[in-house]
Amino acid sequence: MDVEQALKGWLTQDQYEAAVAPEREVLAIAGAGSGKSRTLAGRVAHLVASGAPPESVVAFTFSDKAGEQIKVRVAQALEVCGLDPHLVGGMYVGTIHAWCRRVLGEMDADYRQFDVLDEMRYQLYLISRYPKLRIASLRDAHPTSGGFRHGY
Repeated sequence: MDVEQALKGWLTQDQYEAAVAPEREVLAIAGAGSGKSRTLAGRVAHLVASGAPPESVVAFTFSDKAGEQIKVRVAQALEVCGLDPHLVGGMYVGTIHAWCRRVLGEMDADYRQFDVLDEMRYQLYLISRYPKLRIASLRDAHPTSGGFRHGY
C-alpha cells in the first residue's frame, strides 16, 4: 500500500487533505478532539515519505507534554505509512522555547552553560543571591512572596 492510501485509511477526508496539501504552510483551525495532532502527524509522515529528511522536520507545541504526544502520533503515522517509526528521533518536536535554546547552544557554546528556570527555581536563585545581587529591598517589600519566608 502506498503512503497516500495508508493516510486515507488513517485520517478523515478533511484531515487527509490537510496532511497532503502541496502548500508549504497549512493553517488548520479545529476544535478540541477534532484530530489536529493526528493530522499533523500524517502531514509529517507524508513529508518524510516524499523525501524530506527527518532532521528537517520542526514541529512546535505549546508544552513538553504536547510534544511527547505529537512524537507518539508521528511514530504511529510513520508506521501506518510503512516507514520506520524511529525516524521521529531525528525530528524536533517540542516547544519553541526549547528550540531557541537548542539553536543558541549550537551557535555558541557559551549558551550551553545556561538553563531556563521555572518559577520555583527562579525564586530559589534569587533567594540564594539576595546579598550578592543587593536586592534586599525587594525581599523586604515582599516578605512572603511565593510562600517563602527567608532569614537573609
